[in-house]
Amino acid sequence: MSWTEGEYELLTVDGRGRGRSARWRVTVRPDTPGVIRREVQVNGEGWDAEREGWAPEPRIWPTWSPSLGEDSGAGAPLQGVHDYWSEADDRLRDSAKWLAAVIGASLGALVGTSPLADIWTHRPPGKALWFGAAGIVCLGVTLALVLRVIRPTSVSFADVQNAEYGALHKWRGVVEAQQDLYLPAGVKCLTSLRQSMIIEEVTLVALANASAGSPAPDETRTITLAQAARAARLKELRDAAARVATIGEFYRVRQNSTLATWVGLIFGVAGTILVVAAFAWPRG
Repeated sequence: MSWTEGEYELLTVDGRGRGRSARWRVTVRPDTPGVIRREVQVNGEGWDAEREGWAPEPRIWPTWSPSLGEDSGAGAPLQGVHDYWSEADDRLRDSAKWLAAVIGASLGALVGTSPLADIWTHRPPGKALWFGAAGIVCLGVTLALVLRVIRPTSVSFADVQNAEYGALHKWRGVVEAQQDLYLPAGVKCLTSLRQSMIIEEVTLVALANASAGSPAPDETRTITLAQAARAARLKELRDAAARVATIGEFYRVRQNSTLATWVGLIFGVAGTILVVAAFAWPRG
């Protein structure tokens, strides 16, 4: 063989979503003719599959990978879930906009009406004043809950990866419990998905360094094919990570919508009763 190995080292995140860094090193070398193998090291130590719970592919060529000329995410289950929640998210936000407009108009009308204005000027402050004030506060809480649904939220992949409770934790549980449906082949959890992306990035540079070693034409072709396969694999992993983060945002919107529905309903009804009581309270 006219080339011995190619390697690359990169200091970046450790892939666990906690902001810690690690030094990744990938070495690629020829095995038998037409076969390329790689070795992965983290912080100067070989990959410990037992500790990490998974292992990157030791042989990177020949291998199967989606074609670069195709959309590796087309028709995947995550794409269908993404489309469903995208439509649901739009419907929830549209409904919340109308509800916010109605509540805002109602509050404006209440504050400006002469009966309520008479309550504010009533001295000394009586029960009607406190009922009216409490009612408006309750309606304001309802409006704030509705506005949480409308307000855009930003959800990162790390937010889903490290979620310990709430909607994002539920979504992470769904993905990791059914990784054969929602994650690319060979990926077991969100941490291994993040680490796989880092390894593929470093592998691509290691292959580029190997191709610079003046290999024979047939070996150059093998390296080129391996680069195309790893680039396609990296795209597949990034597409999955992007969908996980995007669908996590939809889960959060649904959680806010549920909170606005039930808690907002309680505060809205309470606020309406208090305001009506303030209007009906006898003036002394």
